[in-house]
Amino acid sequence: MKSRFEARQHAKSKRRPTCSSISLNSAVPQFSFLDALLGNEPVLEPHEKLYQRLLAGDPNEATDNAEEFLEDEYLVDYYDKVGLPALLLGAMDRQRGVMSEAQVTLFSASSMTLVENLSDIADEEDREDDNADAEEVRSSDREMELPDGNGHSVMSIGGRGAIDDAAAAMLSQVLEVQGATVVTAAHSDFSGRAALEISMVGTDTVIVTFLNAGSKSHARQVVRRLKRRKPSVRVGILIPAASGDGSTTIDAAEINADFVATSLGEAARSALTASTPIALTVVPRKVSRPRQRLSKPVEV
Repeated sequence: MKSRFEARQHAKSKRRPTCSSISLNSAVPQFSFLDALLGNEPVLEPHEKLYQRLLAGDPNEATDNAEEFLEDEYLVDYYDKVGLPALLLGAMDRQRGVMSEAQVTLFSASSMTLVENLSDIADEEDREDDNADAEEVRSSDREMELPDGNGHSVMSIGGRGAIDDAAAAMLSQVLEVQGATVVTAAHSDFSGRAALEISMVGTDTVIVTFLNAGSKSHARQVVRRLKRRKPSVRVGILIPAASGDGSTTIDAAEINADFVATSLGEAARSALTASTPIALTVVPRKVSRPRQRLSKPVEV
């Protein structure tokens, strides 16, 4: 059986960095992102190569590379092994201050375009799932197949920034492949009073994605806000950085979340597995006694 992308030809070119750029990148850590942008590294891991293309504003070549990967693996595997790790590199560089806001905007927009470009493959995987005769085994472990999403309604939200939004879009696409009804919302859609305009009617699970490992307090507030709006909703947190940079994984019980996932596949599996929503724990307020005012003695 021929690969669906076997006929595609890829034209690849190599960039030769200038000596001044190499010296600058080595001497000044703030310009380290230029190593990826200019292609100074002789061998790049797939997620590093994707990071390079997204930073350069070239989602089309990134799509070509993704299609090569997807000849043998599923979309969820690509996102977990390549897509999310690339977004994590961008998120970490943003936190370190080595990416300007313009670069963050370009990187995030390129990431969203990549997800849109892979929609055809998502549709193809959806048709494969509907075809009972499609028994071709790829490199993915069949025991790790995701649950059927039919009958599930999930909202996927970016946590704190545009790169989080791109990660949330990746998760949405995987959930749609499984047959779930999915609504994707940007982090800006859920800030301030704008959150009140988001309809949660029919939604049984909300997943909020954070690529910043230090988002525990923020995640707790988001969970609290969502469960106050709809006590019957399940709220999960996807925070892949928690398992990849030495930081401690967030305990779901500490933030009242129904689950905390460190991979996209784990998040999708938890979202599509029915369970009783965790009730919001209300911390009782301590009512202080009013201080007694000392009355002035009455002069006779």
